[in-house]
Amino acid sequence: MSDLSASASSATASRARVVAASSPTVLLRIAEERSVATIWQRSFDPRIARDVAPALPRNGFEDGMLVWSHTYRSSPLDALVSKLAPSDGRDALLADMQMLLGRWFACARGAHAYVSLASVVGSSCNQLHLDNVGLRMLTTYAGAGTEWLSPGETAAWKRDPCCWRPEGLHRLETGHVVLMKGAAHPHCEGEGLVHRSPRHETGDAPRLLFRICDGEYHLYRPALPPLQQS
Repeated sequence: MSDLSASASSATASRARVVAASSPTVLLRIAEERSVATIWQRSFDPRIARDVAPALPRNGFEDGMLVWSHTYRSSPLDALVSKLAPSDGRDALLADMQMLLGRWFACARGAHAYVSLASVVGSSCNQLHLDNVGLRMLTTYAGAGTEWLSPGETAAWKRDPCCWRPEGLHRLETGHVVLMKGAAHPHCEGEGLVHRSPRHETGDAPRLLFRICDGEYHLYRPALPPLQQS
């Protein structure tokens, strides 16, 4: 297990940390007051990369729904993959998303979750930002992973969005899972994990991004399409 935090002048930022490990139990450490994010450094089913990633539509898409915690185990996420052709990889993707939803409810212990799967072909979220939610889980199944700023750089970024050290920026590996606190989390005092989408150049392959949030979205992107209650 590694502690990836950096120090800062602000008392809140100097206490904050990002914790990473190869065991999924690391996600539970988001409950610690000092943790602004936990990262599960994992591998995932290779059929997803083999079958799904090469067939992603170039025009992109995003499908979302609202899932209630007391029914999620019997509420399949099939609607999220309606734009993907049937394959072993799509079945593996569904199973992995369902597993991550279970991990989410074990950590978040909330009443509901907003869940979405997106094939991303643009750079709409490539500015560093904080989510206006309590908790959010992300994993990228195809393409470059989410970039995040060391907690020690947060104070400088808040003073000036251009004022942070490049060495303070990190990128998640494809398939790794991050569970992060947002600005609305009661233990973050408006801090949370500052992050962004990686820049997407013309001609780049689409990213496949899975998201779970405890609130209806964040500061720097439009709202989801109409939600379907499972």
